Amino acid sequence: TYNNAGQIISEMKKLDNGICITTETKYPFDLRSNGGWQNTYDHMFDNGFRNYPVKTQISLSNKGIIAATLNNYTNIGADKAYYRLSEIKNAEIDSPLPLGTDLSAYLQTEKNIAYDNSGNIREIRHKDFSTTTYIWAYGNMQPVFKIENGTYNMALSSLSNREKSMLNYLI
Repeated sequence: TYNNAGQIISEMKKLDNGICITTETKYPFDLRSNGGWQNTYDHMFDNGFRNYPVKTQISLSNKGIIAATLNNYTNIGADKAYYRLSEIKNAEIDSPLPLGTDLSAYLQTEKNIAYDNSGNIREIRHKDFSTTTYIWAYGNMQPVFKIENGTYNMALSSLSNREKSMLNYLI
């Protein structure tokens, strides 16, 4: 099924055992306000950020919701809109929930994402409090280090002055 913007909003797959798995996705177009105060999704849609999935829900036929994801975006543009994924929340569902259930209480932050000034991912903070850090070089086009369980500041402080100057040369 498609929305009026031509985006796939619902897909159904039938398994060999007869159970149907339905995936529903909502985009800024689907979450716009109906006039009045403009919400983030109105702003995203009006500024061309239309194909960013915001909400995804997976359900089983006759059983209910088994998984959901909410993607939060942040406008980082000073003069014009520019949106980046800033947070991913997943619903941890032990047993299927009835369709139409408000999933707010089930959504937990899975990842917080921080970017550098060039728009590259600098740090991803996971829900288990671990951190994945990236250091970029070659004109900020290529990641040269991926550090697990270390922050960006920890990674830079562990470099010698010579390594920092080499890194600055590459950047």
